[in-house]
Amino acid sequence: MPVLPKGREAVSDTAEIFFDFFSPVCPDLKSRLSLGFLTQNLPKMKTRLNFFQKGQNAVKPLFNLNSYIKKSTLGHQLVELVDFRISQINGCAYCLDMHSKELRAMGETEQRLYGMSAWREAPYYNERERAAFAWAEAVNSLRSLPKRRLWT
Repeated sequence: MPVLPKGREAVSDTAEIFFDFFSPVCPDLKSRLSLGFLTQNLPKMKTRLNFFQKGQNAVKPLFNLNSYIKKSTLGHQLVELVDFRISQINGCAYCLDMHSKELRAMGETEQRLYGMSAWREAPYYNERERAAFAWAEAVNSLRSLPKRRLWT
């Protein structure tokens, strides 16, 4: 497997390595794909609001509630599973990364993490976990909000 260059300026180098790596399998890959987005100069992501600096009074009760819940009889692992599911619903990559690392450190399997978005059909969640996921979806659904338009 090739080592990919790092940094925004290396995006076009990464594209070339990608094409070189897969060309034995698909010699005309470059002509089949229009990957202009890989070689264009991408805008830098804007910094989000720093809650600790601007809204500490607003988020402090949430952190207190979270501390209380983690000390409850629900158990730390179930609370982390719910936090992971809520992060999936909200589409928060930062939170998904944080909670997945916590859950892996607790011994959670990759299969259960990957299958959580389809927990209703997955056979490896118990009734207590299923009830917690249903509750999380009921109280934290953003489905009623209008979807952002990702294209122009």
